[in-house]
Amino acid sequence: MPYLMVAALGLFFVFGDERGRELKIVLRAIGSAVLARFIITEIIRYFYYSPRPFMVYDFTPLIYDFNSSFPSGHASFFFALAAAISLFHKKWGVAYFLGSFIIVLSRIIAGVHWPSDILGGIIVGIGSAILMDKIFLHFNAPKP
Repeated sequence: MPYLMVAALGLFFVFGDERGRELKIVLRAIGSAVLARFIITEIIRYFYYSPRPFMVYDFTPLIYDFNSSFPSGHASFFFALAAAISLFHKKWGVAYFLGSFIIVLSRIIAGVHWPSDILGGIIVGIGSAILMDKIFLHFNAPKP
């Protein structure tokens, strides 16, 4: 599912009616996801360490990852994509939000995230999409 959601971004550009508008959607979505996952999430993890559930309760997880679990990188990445897309395409946004919920729920079931990690990632992701939208609007604003 995660790879499908990223690959589907290309469909906006390939099959979109307005190539310029569709390119902006894709760039905002990718920019939001990169900002959320690789910048904000990593900064938070640098200053705050949270052990993963399988480290606390000593069970064998489906996925091994020993980095800090807060905030969830998957949640921040995919909710940033979903939020950025929903600003332009409500129906696609709903589909991306549903896909994102499935992805993060699987991370809890796998024992690699606490629900609070997911909530933190959702906040980071949606906040990044809003910030990226404001940045794009600032630079694309008509000159006075």
